[in-house]
Amino acid sequence: MEMVHKELNKYLYPILFIVFLTICFGFGYSTMVRFDPTQTLGLDDTLFYINIVENGLNEIEFDPSGRSTRILVPYLAHIFYLILPQLGSWNMSFFSMLIVCATFTSFNALLIFNLTSNVFRNSKIALLSSLLFLTSFVVPNFYLIGYVDSAYALSLNCLVFLLYHKKLYWLPVLAILASMTKETFLPISSSFLLGWIIYEYFYETKLDKNKFFIFFATSLVSLLTLFTIDSLLLGNIFYPWDQMTALRAEPASFSGFELFFHRVVRFLMVLGVLILLAIPHLRKLPSIILFSTSFACAANIFLGWWAGIGGAGFARGIFSAASFVICSSAAYFIYNLIKNADLLETDS
Repeated sequence: MEMVHKELNKYLYPILFIVFLTICFGFGYSTMVRFDPTQTLGLDDTLFYINIVENGLNEIEFDPSGRSTRILVPYLAHIFYLILPQLGSWNMSFFSMLIVCATFTSFNALLIFNLTSNVFRNSKIALLSSLLFLTSFVVPNFYLIGYVDSAYALSLNCLVFLLYHKKLYWLPVLAILASMTKETFLPISSSFLLGWIIYEYFYETKLDKNKFFIFFATSLVSLLTLFTIDSLLLGNIFYPWDQMTALRAEPASFSGFELFFHRVVRFLMVLGVLILLAIPHLRKLPSIILFSTSFACAANIFLGWWAGIGGAGFARGIFSAASFVICSSAAYFIYNLIKNADLLETDS
């Protein structure tokens, strides 16, 4: 049996990917048979994505907030939609989206495993961080219901991975693909890169001009990608700040303390426990990643405030930008909690 395990260790990442993919399909199954997100209040983003899944890029519907030009995920799903036959009573549009979203989510869990393993040098903590990510409120309720958030969150963790491993020349390539996924990659990634530069300048007293140029080129490529998509699909160019203005929600029916309380409760319901578990050991993570992630989260908070989104929306944005930091730190806490409990049982 030992020889079998040694042989299987060579295929650790493919095995984990299959396990993660299976979990994702379980979480996303309901969209195929139990409810239609396009008919559900608050999930109207899916109308634009499913239109691309079913019709490709030939019948793009204009949306002032830019949701109709988030093309990467739904167009990949469109390919599966054309290839796959009808499978019983399944909604094939959402099944095609689930294949793509589950794949991106599984790769994200694998990336979190890799990053956590590199930071803590402990595969148990790494696996736990991936499972915390997959079983969070955000993944089944946003990443696997026909939204594009799965690829968007993956792109932000790819940003962390490339910077941590000093693979900077891949950043412009990432910017192109990520901007095809969701336009908010531009402000959030730019904030993350800005945080990285500031940390290096003030805390490591260095400023690499080549790195600064690559970072600037990454943001510029992201902006040009958005302009190109708008021009090709809509015949016009729309500025990101105009789209952000269009995203602004209708004023809530209540205000003041009641509105604040409502947002806090929703935020805590989505992300509260994970953040509480993560806080004690945040300093165990590389300071530069923690510092840069805080910049990205601040940008998310500002955009959320500007758009007037609810507490769950704040949590969704912050989790996409900080899933590695939150899940890995929370996993470290839980691992040590269990380890200490085992030691106490042994002593008694």
